[in-house]
Amino acid sequence: MFRRIRLRLALWYALFLGATLAVLGTALYLAMVQEIYRTVDHQLRSAAETVVELLGTPAEYEITEQHPEEVEEALGTDTLWVYLEARGRSPLRRSPAWALFFPHRDLLAQVVEDGRPRYLTLLTPEGRVFRFYTALFQSGTSQGEAGKPQLEGIIQIARDITEPLLTLRRLLLTLLAIGAGALILAALGGSFMAGRAMQPIMAALKRQREFAADASHELRTPLSIIRTSAELLKDEVGSEKEARELVENIVSESRRMTALVEDLLTLARADSGELELDVSSTDLAQLAREAVERISPLAREKGIAVETHIPPSLPLKGDPRRLGQLLLILLDNAIKYTPPGGQVAVRGERKGHRMEVTVRDTGPGIPPEHQEKVFERFYRIDRARSRREGAGLGLAIARWIVQAHRGQIKLDSEPGKGTTVTVSLPVEGPS
Repeated sequence: MFRRIRLRLALWYALFLGATLAVLGTALYLAMVQEIYRTVDHQLRSAAETVVELLGTPAEYEITEQHPEEVEEALGTDTLWVYLEARGRSPLRRSPAWALFFPHRDLLAQVVEDGRPRYLTLLTPEGRVFRFYTALFQSGTSQGEAGKPQLEGIIQIARDITEPLLTLRRLLLTLLAIGAGALILAALGGSFMAGRAMQPIMAALKRQREFAADASHELRTPLSIIRTSAELLKDEVGSEKEARELVENIVSESRRMTALVEDLLTLARADSGELELDVSSTDLAQLAREAVERISPLAREKGIAVETHIPPSLPLKGDPRRLGQLLLILLDNAIKYTPPGGQVAVRGERKGHRMEVTVRDTGPGIPPEHQEKVFERFYRIDRARSRREGAGLGLAIARWIVQAHRGQIKLDSEPGKGTTVTVSLPVEGPS
């Protein structure tokens, strides 16, 4: 139990840290991408203004394709640019090396149509990433119709931003690697811290379990003396009816208390890890037949028919004493809650690498809201029932025996139609 809690705490700690790192990493990555584009866009705008400033308006020079040296010196050779006449779109000036994708005609058309500057990111077939900026140039001195500035030219600037994006991608991979390492360290550290934090709780529960085990052990002796003395006294009182009934009550209650103490001692030792299985090769079919034989007198007393559908042999590895106890608990419960004249059926079979035993009764059944709780300690569906029907520890012990054998126990029930308990155990037994 504590291992599962410790593991869950460590996983929750790692999950919380992972979510925090993911949020921070995503925010950092997006902020850096935005900063790269903001810086590049600012550089493109500045480059466009530099070209216009150095070349002037179209009215100030003749159309030519020669590259002004001052523009190259100002922008560098990593910037593609073109300065076009707005109407005829004849190149007024351009960068010395044009790419196949430059200028971007669709982007030019959109800017001419609505007059707004536009940006565009383009991935080339060679895997390079370019950022485009396109804007109109209007002369403030030349007036068109209605006194509006006359359109003079359009400029498009492009720059390769592949390297900054690759650097950012390498940074992202580095962050992912660091994050994975941090999660591993967080899981280990969380497990260590959870173990340290749970030590006082574990110590307190250990003391509680030791107390329960010690108390159960100490109660066994006086209860045995009471029961033995009562049995001797019953023989002495002879035929005195009232005295004999009182002594029988003492014997009955002492037996019930002895059984309760034995169950408590079993669970206390199981919780503290002191109860170990004595695993050996055994036959589940033989154990089932022996359990049916032992429970038969109780079934006959209530007029309950016990049917068995068990093959000659069901070999597996397990603790024969505990497996026999498991079968007795299931049969005892089935007979206890089956009305007189009812039936109890025991079936055993092999399914692949597992042995399966089912105990079915024709009792009143269990409501759905109680079916998961019946395996809890001291749980009884009807609290008002006689205490002689049990203290509610049998199925808790049965579940522990099944889990100790790495098996599974399942309960299927419908009110008014009886209950079926299915136990599935691995053939190879507990590890």
